[in-house]
Amino acid sequence: MISKGLKYPFQDEEWIKKWFIGSFLVIGTILIVPGFTLVGYLLRVMREDSMPEFDDIVDMTSDGIQATLVVLGYIALPITFITLFEDTVMLLGASLLFLYTYFFYSIFYELANNGMRAAFSLQVFRNAFTLDYFIGFIAVFIISNIMTILSFFLLILILTALLLPPFYFYQYTFSFRIMAEAIESE
Repeated sequence: MISKGLKYPFQDEEWIKKWFIGSFLVIGTILIVPGFTLVGYLLRVMREDSMPEFDDIVDMTSDGIQATLVVLGYIALPITFITLFEDTVMLLGASLLFLYTYFFYSIFYELANNGMRAAFSLQVFRNAFTLDYFIGFIAVFIISNIMTILSFFLLILILTALLLPPFYFYQYTFSFRIMAEAIESE
């Protein structure tokens, strides 16, 4: 599942074109709307066996906005606890936020494949409490952190800094695909 996820972005005949478009979306996230489109694309990565096309930008952007609303729904309570309370309740909020990071991919998988209501269903927790999901999550965590460290080295030279957007696009696509494979392996 891990090697399949890591190879996923390279298995499409038009992978260079898709990386080019994805890299522009990574850069464009500072303008917010391209960020929604990128998230919508990543939801497609969770439901398609090969790299999705960038064919319906409006639909992808709409999916990205839905994903943002789902994220806000999940983090509203923990953020409220952290900002409004002290001590134990604040710690509870921080703990809930930490747990959210573990369930993140399962939430997005359910949203991508079964809709917004499913993103808040018990299936999110069923997906996450499997050995494959746990292994996938640990693998994504380790590989993503190694890639983040490598990205700092890319910043040393200005020319290699141009590689950061495709580097991050690859990181996003393989992370979402590994976790989709982990959920589907059951």
